[in-house]
Amino acid sequence: MKVLLTFLFIMGSQSFASYNKAKMIYIQDQSVEKNLKIFKELFQSKYYLASATFLREYIEAGNNIPEELTEWVDTLVIKTGHEVFDSVKAERLMAQQSWALKFVASERLFKANRFKEVVHLLAPFPENHKFAPEAILTRGIAQSAMNNMTEGNKSLERCEILAKDLAKDNKKEKLERYYTIIAEKCLINRARNYFQEKSYQKAISLYHEIPKTSYTWPYTLMEMAWSHFYLEDYNRVLGLLVTYKAPLLSSYFFPEAEYLSALSYLKMCLYDDAGVVVDKYDSYYREQTNELKKILAANKNSDTYFLKLTLGELKEKEEMNPYIRNLVTQVRKRIRYSLDLINLKRSILEEMAIKKLKQDAFSKELDERMSAVINWKRRKINHFIKKEMFDFINEVHRFSYELFNVSLEVISNKKDLLYKGQSLAKERTRGSEKNIKRNELQHFWTFQGSFWADELGDYSFGLESNCKLQKVTRVRR
Repeated sequence: MKVLLTFLFIMGSQSFASYNKAKMIYIQDQSVEKNLKIFKELFQSKYYLASATFLREYIEAGNNIPEELTEWVDTLVIKTGHEVFDSVKAERLMAQQSWALKFVASERLFKANRFKEVVHLLAPFPENHKFAPEAILTRGIAQSAMNNMTEGNKSLERCEILAKDLAKDNKKEKLERYYTIIAEKCLINRARNYFQEKSYQKAISLYHEIPKTSYTWPYTLMEMAWSHFYLEDYNRVLGLLVTYKAPLLSSYFFPEAEYLSALSYLKMCLYDDAGVVVDKYDSYYREQTNELKKILAANKNSDTYFLKLTLGELKEKEEMNPYIRNLVTQVRKRIRYSLDLINLKRSILEEMAIKKLKQDAFSKELDERMSAVINWKRRKINHFIKKEMFDFINEVHRFSYELFNVSLEVISNKKDLLYKGQSLAKERTRGSEKNIKRNELQHFWTFQGSFWADELGDYSFGLESNCKLQKVTRVRR
């Protein structure tokens, strides 16, 4: 209630006057510009979501927004999100002079894999615009998807610079974090381009630029591990992946990490170690995931269950399933979830303020319009969370199949050794410093008086490859 009163207090007499003007236009005006006029008055009243619904209808009718209102539209998209424009065809948004709406259109085109159109639309995007880092990031990924890595990397590098500048100049903590994450996304996508080109060392160098305090850092460990895998540095792969066992990263579990660990052991001919990973995965992770699937599947048709799941207390999630709490924690850290939730809360507050006004035909019209958009926002966020959770379940089952193949490979290799009268060089031993590949900037950590956070993510195993074969002398009886 305190927040609502604050919202109403901000709206001074001028705002109420604009609201009343909007109401008179709604009742009396029958011109083509009616919806645009209502938009202008409601926007000045700070009813951003309500005003957006009238602007949407104005655009859908085939009209273009006057150039002098483009800054208003940019503010509108920031305040409300883009869900209100989801019903508008991308071509209509592209025709507008508002760069915010062009960016909304580019996201629609990107999802449809229309990358060439995305690049063309965003090529002249002004770098002083608030959405510039995101727009240039989208352009860079689209260029990369078209195998134009050179231009893609140029865009991504420019995106990173702009985002860092905006983060540095922004005094609001949430906006600073937002632009910082955008900068990191630009860097990560550059690293992915190098990985795609098999420039693995370049990719690794970029991944190392992500600070360990970042929300994106745990996700980069997996990608860095794959780079080391293709460089055949399997000890470093295993060291990176064991980082996920650290207490500080307890909310992160990547099925792919278990697969890559088993694969690395297989490459080093450490068959028993690979078998341990496979057995543990199948007996624990898969079983727990089947229980998780039952819980989620029972609510898969709900439009609100998954959203409510992320909004409740974390302690409640621990009792439901070991993975629920971890998945909720990961979802909460996603930038898309955070922004969408903020916009949803703003919209709900605006709707509450409308309900406090004198109830008449106009206020009821606004309430219906806003309720429709708010419900759509809820469903979209709910769907996003549901997809994240079911994607996790699908990943567990997918890598269960991949690990089964690793298990078959282990059995096959052991049989081949037996049939050929050969054995591995020796039994598995503890790691040794001599087996570790490192550069001049990498040092050893003794772990005396330290804990997991020290040198987090810099671990390497020191196992010796056991792939050298020796003949087995058969004893005659």
